[in-house]
Amino acid sequence: MRIGARGSKLSLIQTGMVADLLRKEGVEVEIVRIRTRGDTDLVSPMYEMGSTGIFVEEINARILDGEIDAAVHSAKDIPFRIQESLAISAVLPRDVPWDAFVSDFDLGTLPSGSVVGTSSLRRKIEILKVRNDLRVENIRGNVETRIGKMTTGQYGGILMAAAALRRVGYEGKYEVLDRKGFLPAPNQGIIAAVSAISSDFTEILEKIDHKETRICMENERMIMGDLNLGCSVPAGIYCSPAPEHKVSAMIFSGDGTESEFMESTIRNGTDLQEFTASMRKKVGRLGY
Repeated sequence: MRIGARGSKLSLIQTGMVADLLRKEGVEVEIVRIRTRGDTDLVSPMYEMGSTGIFVEEINARILDGEIDAAVHSAKDIPFRIQESLAISAVLPRDVPWDAFVSDFDLGTLPSGSVVGTSSLRRKIEILKVRNDLRVENIRGNVETRIGKMTTGQYGGILMAAAALRRVGYEGKYEVLDRKGFLPAPNQGIIAAVSAISSDFTEILEKIDHKETRICMENERMIMGDLNLGCSVPAGIYCSPAPEHKVSAMIFSGDGTESEFMESTIRNGTDLQEFTASMRKKVGRLGY
């Protein structure tokens, strides 16, 4: 199986995790590195780049072209609607879903006026609600590049997914930010493999699919899709694992001055539909 992935350290580690599971199933795996527009434009904030899947769609297109058989992505980067004939065929057990604040300081003790780096509008809004005395500026690049910019003094701290830090083995200081003030992006912490729906590779990938993570992923994606949310909309959505499956959603206005929050236990599809219907009315007030 030829698996496409970005060339960053994190992407290759995540693809390697999928490859290792497939090899245990007796599958020979080749990892194909692919460079995307999201890798070459390291200046624009991701929410301004005009696509909800800047790291995803170009790689997925290689599946349709027959250059690769599957692709591995961070599930939070996968748009609700992907190319026709493709599907998320496998997800790995979810790692910690929360954001992390990487700095020599804790978030509460970071000196006033310090610059914090993030490429996420949601994270920018959330941190300013906690510390409105900080400056938040865009930061792009892979995990190592962003941390390097912090250690050289360009930023007093950076915000990123805690799962990314864990996967690359980062040993520096960071603070995990819990759901009370920093609800994560939908599907954050989940690794997903995409393949063509009718291919033999989909059947193979289904053997390594983690069912509980898939339930949480699909609940979050359904809310994201029903509310028509893309990366330009600052939103946090999280579904807790069994037995509770409590879903939380926080949607912010574009300028961060207004927000809508809902939380409910999801026992079945009807509960999920009722949740999204109620949230849709609230989100309309924000202009979406």
